[in-house]
Amino acid sequence: MAPAQSVVPEPERRYEAEYASLDSGFRVERNAPGFSGVGFAQSAGSGQADSITFVTATAQDGFYNMRLRYTLQGASPVTAQVALNGSALNTTTLNASAAGQWNDTAQDIFLAAGINRITFQVPASSGGNGAVLTDCLDVTPLNGDTGESTIYAAASSQNKLSGTAVIASDPYAYSGAYVGYVGNGAGNTLQFNGVTVPSSATYAVVVGYANADRGGASGGSYNLNVIDRGAYLSVNGGQAQPYYFRNTFGWDSYRSIVLNLALAAGANTLTFGNPNAYAPNFDHLEVAPLTIQTASYEAEASNNKLTGSAAIVSDTFASGEKLVTGIGNGPGNKLTFQNIQAPSAGTYSMVVYFAAEQNLTATVATNGTEQTVSFPSSRSSTLVNTQIIKVPLIGGNNVVSFSNNTAAAPAIDKIEILLDKQKE
Repeated sequence: MAPAQSVVPEPERRYEAEYASLDSGFRVERNAPGFSGVGFAQSAGSGQADSITFVTATAQDGFYNMRLRYTLQGASPVTAQVALNGSALNTTTLNASAAGQWNDTAQDIFLAAGINRITFQVPASSGGNGAVLTDCLDVTPLNGDTGESTIYAAASSQNKLSGTAVIASDPYAYSGAYVGYVGNGAGNTLQFNGVTVPSSATYAVVVGYANADRGGASGGSYNLNVIDRGAYLSVNGGQAQPYYFRNTFGWDSYRSIVLNLALAAGANTLTFGNPNAYAPNFDHLEVAPLTIQTASYEAEASNNKLTGSAAIVSDTFASGEKLVTGIGNGPGNKLTFQNIQAPSAGTYSMVVYFAAEQNLTATVATNGTEQTVSFPSSRSSTLVNTQIIKVPLIGGNNVVSFSNNTAAAPAIDKIEILLDKQKE
């Protein structure tokens, strides 16, 4: 097994609420200041559950930060239910807003490549809080290795192949080999062993596969009657469930589907088969939590230290609508995050949210230990991108600074420390 690979390095995408799917409790309005786009969605705010669904597009399977920009009218917070592709994910708290102020609520979630539907539902019991005004949803890929997911190669020696199932070489496969001839008989199966998770929960399980099956008498390369193969999956010996795998138009062209599966704490077995027909060729599994536990720190926070030309500027694409710019181009132009907390000493994944019109570098110092980090262009000085780096932290308070003695560094929006898994 190996750590998951990085997501395509792309900046955030904004989805305006006025173009989202609104139930009858929401309506589009334009009577509040500071919204982005051409309007916002306003809930009824009395006696009924109101929901708004954003249809998003993602380039690859992986972790993304989703940030909802909203205003809550009233004095008390509201708990909103979050659903992903029709299934309940978790809840998020919407805090009351000052007049004319927009708030953010954010979390890191695992999304499948392609189209995802993200729904926020405000409960009917919102009481006297009044309406929820939803402006937009920003979705930003976490570019780099989060360390939060694990890949299991189908051709690994720890797996069990039965019947006709066989390992075959392919330089395009994840491990240089895949498992084929699964199915077309009840005894022809592939069992992934040792799929290990820290706790019993629902996980995102990415199944990498290839399927170039074609219909017709000849099944020739010019026959366009492509076939979507099926497979049955049993988790820990339970009832097998059917899944379909779209045609990839090449046996060395690998794609994936993402399944939300309940796994038990410790080692699990996942067995693929098909008693009636051949299943696709299997490349790998990637197992990831649906959400990541993080600690987030804003660059503009009052307890941070800005020196030299480093300054806070407004940016509606940034978390908290502020960035710190003017870092670098001299040793005194620096941003220092103070009181960064870690539960124990170790090396952690840190997500840096930044903006840069061109490729830039910065010296990132953690408690005095420096490393030079490259930041790819986010295509605009106001559009936010991410970069994941590994940083050594001590248990308790830490100090993290950004600088560049000789050239400009990127503007910094915030940093996140990933707390789900400590890296040794």
